[in-house]
Amino acid sequence: MSDLNRSESDVRRSDPERALSTILHQAEAWTSVQGALLSQVETLWADWLHRRRDAVAAAGNSLQAMCDCHSLGELMQIQQRWLAGAIERSVADAEAIVSIPIALSESATSAPACAAEATTRLVRQGKPAPANVAEVPNQQVAAE
Repeated sequence: MSDLNRSESDVRRSDPERALSTILHQAEAWTSVQGALLSQVETLWADWLHRRRDAVAAAGNSLQAMCDCHSLGELMQIQQRWLAGAIERSVADAEAIVSIPIALSESATSAPACAAEATTRLVRQGKPAPANVAEVPNQQVAAE
């Protein structure tokens, strides 16, 4: 009987430790998703600045070409090339604005959910939660 009580008290004592460990793993997963978000935002801004630099260069080149042209037809071609480039850059801006948040929302919801599910499965099996979220898939495979 005393062995049964002792094992119950050990389980009760380890439950808060497991819960704390699980919470810490979830916080680690959340911070890694935040790091990915910042990385994606950095890429978005770098690409946007590159397109703005291209726009300024294209406008300068077009103005110089317009000053040097000798016919109305040549002037119209220069304007059409400039307008086509401006439209392409605008489309690229719109695609970046739409695609990155979608990709981030998918990664933000799938990565922690997978880690949480695997960690919960390990804890329910009576195994300790991994010390690192990256270990979850390895422990899950070993458990199966």
